[in-house]
Amino acid sequence: MDGDNFSTAHKEKSGGVLVARPFRHYKPYQSRKTVVEKAVDETAGLDMSMQGLTLISPKIMHWETLSTLSLSYNSISEIPPEISRLTGLSVLDLSHNRIKRVPRELGKLYNLKELRLGSNLLSSIPLEFGMLYQMEKLDLDDNPLIGQIQIVYNTSGGLGVIRYCRDNVAMNYPHWERGWVFAPQDNNIDYTETITVATYNILCPTYANSQSFSYVPAWALQWETRKATILQEATSYGADILCIQEMDTGSYSDYFREQFKIRADYDSVFYQKSRARTMVEGEKRLVDGCAIFWKGSFFQMIEQRCIYLSQLFSQKAISEHEHIANRVLSRDNIGLAIVLEREGGRHTVVVNTHMHWDPEYPDVKTLQGIMLLKEVDAIMQRYPNAELIICGDFNSLPNSSLYEMYSQGVLKPNSRDLLGLSYEPYSNKGYTHSLSLSESYSFVNMGFTNYTPGFAGVIDYIWYNDRLKPICSLGPVDEEYVSKIVGFPTHHYPSDHLILVTQFKCKGNQWKGNMNK
Repeated sequence: MDGDNFSTAHKEKSGGVLVARPFRHYKPYQSRKTVVEKAVDETAGLDMSMQGLTLISPKIMHWETLSTLSLSYNSISEIPPEISRLTGLSVLDLSHNRIKRVPRELGKLYNLKELRLGSNLLSSIPLEFGMLYQMEKLDLDDNPLIGQIQIVYNTSGGLGVIRYCRDNVAMNYPHWERGWVFAPQDNNIDYTETITVATYNILCPTYANSQSFSYVPAWALQWETRKATILQEATSYGADILCIQEMDTGSYSDYFREQFKIRADYDSVFYQKSRARTMVEGEKRLVDGCAIFWKGSFFQMIEQRCIYLSQLFSQKAISEHEHIANRVLSRDNIGLAIVLEREGGRHTVVVNTHMHWDPEYPDVKTLQGIMLLKEVDAIMQRYPNAELIICGDFNSLPNSSLYEMYSQGVLKPNSRDLLGLSYEPYSNKGYTHSLSLSESYSFVNMGFTNYTPGFAGVIDYIWYNDRLKPICSLGPVDEEYVSKIVGFPTHHYPSDHLILVTQFKCKGNQWKGNMNK
């Protein structure tokens, strides 16, 4: 998740409320306000029960701030699909009307907690009701229900119906393959071969609980289901190098290490987050970390190291500034760096990382980013002609100081994301590096790499140096598909993050480059 903005439903992050720009939004309705509309603004509620209404006024659909709407005891026979605009609704009362069917669009009112549809003419409800993941009460009493909905309602009540719909609605969604987006090409530089790189935060099973991901069908959230889909997806793009975050120790040892080798000829290395060093063996199996997989027939690993992202400051600085110990040292995030060698003695430095999640700690993410860059720079000093790839979940949006530091090579003095705290020398002097990094999705309009009910944003990246040039990257998820879901994971997409894949051209050996620009 991100350093500036994010969502409530994310693993360790479930305790904080994270905010980011929504994936879709509606423009506010602009008009001269009537007395009723002013009252709506002031109360965030509207009671139009027992008014003899036969239809719902289109004007109501513009009052997006409504939290409560009562239209009970009228003669309404139809609910317009535009009701999906009232995304602020938590209580909707349509009981005691003449409604025969409910539009599937009502399932987009994700904030609904109470829906009263009793005493109507409903024989069924749309499976899209399964997307109402915050529902606390659904009243369907005194309706001529038929089929499975009737059976479930009679035995398990309204919330049982919601669960039934949730477990079945996903099967109705068609799945469009993500397309490839091609980068502008430069034909003036010699390229001798290609490398395909992928990065994927797979959503650790420890974090994928029904409380944080209540909008996901129970069967789709089960680890046995998800891990098989993850394996299929991760091996389907033919990546030469694959970086995975949130892989837990037990799943790596018992399943992924062997299965990736069998299915895709991947050799691999894995490191846990640093908290595992203080745990007993049984607990260690549940700790997640970072893994790198590579084609064993193409590469040989000649170096590896784990980078502990909290180890940036001296003991003197820590003792003088309590916030360093409290904010930075207490984090257990890591990076994993390896050096791969292939035929002809060519080297590729591969780095995988997963940075701190909390949006209240952009300073921590920025400092973790510095620590990673310093360690990578030391490696590149020994392999100045190597290709460099840095992958991971950086939990930082493109408007963050971390993104700016990676893409432009500079962290400006007094960076806003350091929050005015003393982190010398970086607070006053900033930080620079000469790794010549670019981001492999800069030409792709992704919209998001992580998508949950309250957040859609780009926080996962593949960075590369100037010995590589992207040919194409795997594009975004189809917008129509996204419009039909609350968030990820789904049965098609087994994580709340998307896998990112880029195919690169490698510059020829004779090309020297300028590694210090």
